[in-house]
Amino acid sequence: MRGYKFVLKMKKSNISPFLFTILLQSAISIQVEKVVVPPVVLAGRPVTLECHYKEEGDKLYSLKWWRGDEEFYQYIPPKRKEFPATGVTVNLTVTSSLNWGKDGQEVVVLDHVG
Repeated sequence: MRGYKFVLKMKKSNISPFLFTILLQSAISIQVEKVVVPPVVLAGRPVTLECHYKEEGDKLYSLKWWRGDEEFYQYIPPKRKEFPATGVTVNLTVTSSLNWGKDGQEVVVLDHVG
């Protein structure tokens, strides 16, 4: 999982192995509180990614996860969608059930990480 980077819409950093983007209607009204990405994942194993955010007067427009230049997951409330990406398989059934009725967090479960 080396060589990947973590990116918020307004700021770039090499903090984690996945490229993460949040698109907001108003940047000052949504605060990302925590992003959880394991530092190391064994190939072929499942992994859980988390984004915890706080809506402060505005609603989340979209939340997207990327690996390199490939988007593999998108949440535009209330719909979740997966995209084909090299080495990434989103378990949309488990992902949807983990997020059911929860505001302020989005959990993505990946199966068989490459």
